[in-house]
Amino acid sequence: IMNERRMEFSSEGKRFYDMVRWGIADDIINASPTSDGQAREFIPGKNEFHPLPNIEITLSQDKLLQYPGW
Repeated sequence: IMNERRMEFSSEGKRFYDMVRWGIADDIINASPTSDGQAREFIPGKNEFHPLPNIEITLSQDKLLQYPGW
């Protein structure tokens, strides 16, 4: 199923979320360099989420908490 989804949705922007869901994102992303040869850094527990905007935390009167690591 993993390989089938990889091929079928290769250019639809779903690969990252599949890798996170399957728990393989850090192995695959950290193993592949960028186009200019720089190492990539995927940090499990942090990079699965986007940071919450500070204005949203402020407007919620601190009921929302920032994700760990951000």
